[in-house]
Amino acid sequence: MMWKPIFSKLLVIFIFTLIVLPIFIFSQGESVSSQGSSMLGDGILWGSEHRVTWMGNSQKPVIAADGEGNFHIVWQDHRNGNWDIYYVKVDMNGFKLLNDTRLTTYAGDDINPSMVAYGDRVYVVWQRYADSHWSIYFTRISYTYEDIAIEVSPKVIVDDGNNCTNPMIVRGASGYLYMVWQEYRQGNWDIMYMRLNDDGVPLMSPEDVSQDTSNSTKPDIAVDTDGNLQIFWVDEKPIPGYAVLYRKIAPSGKFLSEVKKISVVSPQTTVNSAVYGNKIYTVFSCSRENLAYEVIYTQLNYAGDTILDDRNLTPLDGIDSVEPHIGLRDSNILLLWDDVPMGVVRFSIFNSTGWRIGEIVNLSAPGAYEPDMALNLKSIGIVWEKMLNGKSYLFFRSGRIGNVKINSLHLHGYIGGANVNFTLYAPWQTKVTYAIYSDSHLRFEGNAVVNGESNLTVNLTLSPGKHEIEVIVDPGNRLIEYEKHDNSLEGEVFVPSFSFLLEGKDHYILSPGEMANITFYLKNTGNMMDNYTLNLTYLREYFVITHVPVIHNVSVNESREISLWARVLNYTLAKEYKLGVRVTSMSTGVSLWKNITLQISESPAMEIGYSSPIYVKPGETARVEFTLLNTGNCNDTYFVNFTQEKPWPFVTPQLWNFTLAPREQKTFSIEIIVPPGERGYSENNITFTVESMHNISRKFSVRMVVQPVHNADAKLIEVEKNTSHYRATVSVINTGNVRDAYSLSLSGKGAPYSYMQPSYLTLSPGERSNVVIDSYLPSNLTSGEYPLIFSVLLGNKTLTSLTISLSVEPVHGISVSITQLSTKKVQFVLNIRNTGNAPDVIHIYHPILQGIHNTTWLFEVAGKNYTNETTVYLKPNGTVEVLMLLATGIKEGNHHLNLTLLSASGIKKNISMEFYAGIKKKSIFEIIVDVIMDNLIYIVIAVAVAVVAVVYLKKFRK
Repeated sequence: MMWKPIFSKLLVIFIFTLIVLPIFIFSQGESVSSQGSSMLGDGILWGSEHRVTWMGNSQKPVIAADGEGNFHIVWQDHRNGNWDIYYVKVDMNGFKLLNDTRLTTYAGDDINPSMVAYGDRVYVVWQRYADSHWSIYFTRISYTYEDIAIEVSPKVIVDDGNNCTNPMIVRGASGYLYMVWQEYRQGNWDIMYMRLNDDGVPLMSPEDVSQDTSNSTKPDIAVDTDGNLQIFWVDEKPIPGYAVLYRKIAPSGKFLSEVKKISVVSPQTTVNSAVYGNKIYTVFSCSRENLAYEVIYTQLNYAGDTILDDRNLTPLDGIDSVEPHIGLRDSNILLLWDDVPMGVVRFSIFNSTGWRIGEIVNLSAPGAYEPDMALNLKSIGIVWEKMLNGKSYLFFRSGRIGNVKINSLHLHGYIGGANVNFTLYAPWQTKVTYAIYSDSHLRFEGNAVVNGESNLTVNLTLSPGKHEIEVIVDPGNRLIEYEKHDNSLEGEVFVPSFSFLLEGKDHYILSPGEMANITFYLKNTGNMMDNYTLNLTYLREYFVITHVPVIHNVSVNESREISLWARVLNYTLAKEYKLGVRVTSMSTGVSLWKNITLQISESPAMEIGYSSPIYVKPGETARVEFTLLNTGNCNDTYFVNFTQEKPWPFVTPQLWNFTLAPREQKTFSIEIIVPPGERGYSENNITFTVESMHNISRKFSVRMVVQPVHNADAKLIEVEKNTSHYRATVSVINTGNVRDAYSLSLSGKGAPYSYMQPSYLTLSPGERSNVVIDSYLPSNLTSGEYPLIFSVLLGNKTLTSLTISLSVEPVHGISVSITQLSTKKVQFVLNIRNTGNAPDVIHIYHPILQGIHNTTWLFEVAGKNYTNETTVYLKPNGTVEVLMLLATGIKEGNHHLNLTLLSASGIKKNISMEFYAGIKKKSIFEIIVDVIMDNLIYIVIAVAVAVVAVVYLKKFRK
C-alpha cells in the first residue's frame, strides 16, 4: 500500500553513516523502551511488546480470540521462498503456546488470510495464485494446549476462473460460516458472498452483492444478533469517485436492503465494521479536501439508515491515520489504527456518539504497519508487522481489561442528611468516576484513583424522611470492563425531622451608655428535643452584648425565653442599628435569623486639642492651631471666636461657624505676625471661645512666646599701617533681641603677632562697641600674606567673623664665598647664602680664566652635575654649596678667576681671585704627614700586633 515504508534499503546506508548512526541508535532505543514496557491507560493494563516471528518476511497478520484469554494469529510468510500461510497461538503475555505452524505447502503464493476462531477450532481462508489466476482456499485447524491438528486440509472453495481476492470470513450464532470476497467479473470487480458449513463446504452458489458495473473492492462483513450479514465495501465510479457502500443480506443470500452509500471516501480507504445491539458501527480511513487521512465513524440503525454521519475520530495533526479496526464493548468503541508513514500503532476509546473518552495510546515504536485487533472477555490482543533490516516481522501486545465494581455500601442517616460509605475495587490503579443518586436524583459526582480496594465516604444533605440511595461507578460507561452488573448498589436511609421558630419584639430605643435587656422567644416546632447555638451580628464598636452561646434541651413545642444584655457605648451614633440574632440547630445545622432594630437617641459632646505655648521669632508669622473633635453621637454646628492680649496683626476671620458629623474633626488656625524688634521671651495670650448649637461652650487660651534671637554683626572700620605695625578698629553690634555676652577671638597666620582689646563684650539688643587690634610683623618673617580672622562667639557658636589682611614685604640679599680645595685638580667650593626674607633664584655664569679661552667647568649641586653654568634655588635664609671643577688642563702656576652670579631679584655678584695650579713643593713635615696618611691602615695594624705581642710576653713570663 502507499504508506508502506519505501526507504528500507536507504536505512541500511543511513545506519552506517558516522553522523546518523549514533543518533538513530539512541532514538530507536528510547522509543522501543518507552513502548516496550507495561503501561496503564484508561483502565486497560497494556503488557509489554513481544516479537512473534523471527524468520522470513511475515506480513498481513490477522488475529482472533479463543474466549480463554489466548489469541490466534495467522499471516502470510515468505521464509520458504514463496508466500505461505502460517499460524501461531499466544497467551496474553505474548508467550507462544504453540510454535509457528505452516498451513500451506503450495509452491506458489498463498496470501491475504482471514480467520475466525470458535471453541477449539480456527477457520482460515486466503487467496492462492494458481493456473494464472487467484482462487479462494479454506482450512480448519483444532488445537490443544500442547498441539495443533489440521482437521480440514487446505482446499479450494472458490475457483471459477476469475481473479478472487481479499476474502473475509465470520461465523454466526447458528454455526455457519459466512464469507465475502472481491471477484473480477465481466470487466470489473464485484463483491461476492457465500455461506459455508463447518467443513468449508459451500452451501450456496456465490451471490453478487454489489451488482454494479463499477469496481467494488475491499469488502468487510459483520454478523448481527439475528444472524443477518452487514456487508460494506469501497466502490469506484467516475462520478462522484470513491464511496463506502453497504447492503444487508440474510444468511441465505436474500437481499434485505438496497445498496446504500454511506460516505464519499478516498482511493486508499479501508473499512471495518461491528454490530452491537440493534446498531451497526463502521469506521473507514479517508482523506477530505486533499488533507491527511483520518479515521471516520458512521453509525447505522438496524435497517441500515445513517444515524450518525461522518464523525472524525483521529486527531487533525496532518498525519495519515489508516487501517482502522473497531471493537465494541458496552456500546463503547475500541479503535485501533496506524499513523503513517512513521508506522505507529495507536489505540483509543470512544463512546457510541464518536466522542473520545480515552487517552490516545501509542502501542508500538515507529515502523509498525498492518495492525489487527481481537477481543477476549478480559483482554485485547493487538498484532502488527514491523520492518527490521529490510524484512517484516510480527509483534504482539495485549491489554488486560479490568473490572471496577462496588463491593459494599453502608448508609447512616443523621440530622440534615446521610453518610454514604462504600467500597470500590479495581484490579490495578484506575481512575474512576462515581455518582450518588437519592430518590433517582443525582446528588454527587466524584473521581477516585483505585488500586485494589478503596473505601470512600460522602455526606449528603437530605430532607427528613426515607430516601433511596444508589451508588454507581463509571456512570458514563467510560471504562472498558468485562462486567457491568456489579457497577451499582442500592440502599435505604432515614433522616430525622427538626424545626423551630423565633418570636419577640423587633424595636428598642436606647441612649448612649445605657444597659438594656433585649428578649425574644425560641419555639421548638420539630418532633425531637434539640439543642441550639446562639450567634449575634452587630457593630461591636458601638455595643457590648452578652448572651448565652448554647441553649440546651428545648423540648418539642416548648417556647423558651432568651435574654440579651446590651450596653450602648458612649460614642454610639444617634441612628438605627441592626442586631442580627442567628439561632442554629445543633442537630441539623439549620439556622434562623431575627433582625432587631436598636434606635440610639442624640447625645452631643466635643473635645478640643491644642498646643501651648507657641514659640516664634520676631518678624515671623505664627500659626496658632486647635482641633475640634465631635465626640457626640449626632451632627453639631459650632461657632468659634478669639481675642488676644496684644494688638499683633493677624490674617484670619475673627469668627467661624461650621458643622461636624460624629467622630469628625476639623483643624482651625490663625496666622499672627510677631512685630519686628519684639524682645525675647515677651508673651501674647490668644483666647478662643467655642459654642455648639446644642448649648455646649468651651473656652481656652494659647500662649505665644517670642523666641530669643542670638545674633551679632562685625564691621572693619579702619586699618592703620606703619612699617611692620598694623592697627585695626572693628565695630561689633548685637543684632539679636536679647542682651548677650560675647567672646572675641583671633585666628589665622597673623594671630600670633596680634593683640586685641577688649576680648569680651556684653551688649544689649542694638548696642554697638569698638575693638582695637594691634599687629606687629617682624622684619625677618618670610614675605607674603598673613591673614588675621576676627570672630564673635556666643558660647562655642561663631555668630560672625571677618578677615583683616596683613602682609610682609619681600627683602632680597645674597652673600657669596669661594674656597680652593685642590691645586693638583683645580677645584673650588662656592657657598651661596640667601640673606633676604623671600626665596630667590641664582644663575651662575661660565667662569673666565684670564688669558685662557674655551675652558670647561663642571658644577656639582645636590648630587647633580651641570656643565659651564647652572641655576640654583634658595629658600629664605637658605644656603647652597656648589662644587666647581675645571675639566680643561692648564699650565702650572698662578692664574686669575672671574665668576659672575645674577639673582632673579636683580642682585649681581662678581667674584675675582688668584689661585695656583699644579703640585706645590712640600715641607718635610707635610711629606711625613702625607706618608702617614697614605699608610695609615698599615701603621694601625703594626701597632696592634706589637701590643698583642707585648701582652703575650708578659703573661708568658709569669
